[in-house]
Amino acid sequence: MCDPTGITPLMISLALTAASTALSAQAAKKVEKKRNNAISAETARQDGLQKRSIAALKNTQEEFTPEKQQEGIDRAGEERSQRLLENTVGSTDTTSSLTGSAPKIVQDTAAQQLSKGLAEGKGFAKRLGKAGAFGEQQFGNNIRLGRLGEEINRFGRDSFNSAQILPTELAGANQAGAKLGFFADTLGAAGSAFNAASATSGGGAGSKLFAPGRP
Repeated sequence: MCDPTGITPLMISLALTAASTALSAQAAKKVEKKRNNAISAETARQDGLQKRSIAALKNTQEEFTPEKQQEGIDRAGEERSQRLLENTVGSTDTTSSLTGSAPKIVQDTAAQQLSKGLAEGKGFAKRLGKAGAFGEQQFGNNIRLGRLGEEINRFGRDSFNSAQILPTELAGANQAGAKLGFFADTLGAAGSAFNAASATSGGGAGSKLFAPGRP
């Protein structure tokens, strides 16, 4: 009777090598996925910072259109003029200070002069307010530009710091398949050992590792 076919070292070597290859592929896919996730997250962070930076710049640019600048100058002129009127001209009542027993013609003349003086004072206050409006608008512009610069610098620092983290994240991703890689290497080494045993075996590639006993 013929002996049943046994399991040879070459068969075991092939099986172990195939398992090692499969585990290595899984480990590589796991690492690739982790790396892609890290890169995608960093790209999203950088895009977000860039969009915020562009938005800040756009908002500031809108404040520097000729129309907006003129509106600011007009508003500053009105506010300055109003403050000057309140602080320097005072009451517009031209009769409050005209008391006493002076003849009516004197009182009327004095009232006219006082009214004229108040009108001239108001006009001067308005002109003075408008004269300083441009400088006040420029002062506000400098403040806005300073704030924009600080904001852009902050976005730049955040972008730099985020980019510095990516190498660490990628290094961590490279370790994602470490366990699978270890098992793949172990199986590969075992497969190589069985392959060597098959090559050096006296029975050659068909030598039986497990052969049932003869009758």
